[in-house]
Amino acid sequence: MNTLIGITIYYLLPLSVLTFNLGLLFGIFFLILIGMIFGLALISLNLQRIFELIVVYTILIYEKSSMKLLILKNLSAHRENNKLTTLIYSLTLGSIIFIVVSANLIL
Repeated sequence: MNTLIGITIYYLLPLSVLTFNLGLLFGIFFLILIGMIFGLALISLNLQRIFELIVVYTILIYEKSSMKLLILKNLSAHRENNKLTTLIYSLTLGSIIFIVVSANLIL
């Protein structure tokens, strides 16, 4: 798989620029952008717990420690639902950004 991606980027991308093959060029850019969207979704899944801790300790700075502990336990109890929500949100946001950028490029 990595070999295919490397051949596509290092051989087909310059070839499409040199031969003015815009269909191939836009197809390669589309695949690169889709890969970036999925990569950023995976990064958001891996950093979810860290962001939860940052949000709890910054927003609830004046709360009692028992309240912070209760919220952190609640977040850990609903971790699977939170992961699904994070995945759906990041993929939706990435797709919307992709559509807006594509529309701006066309216009």
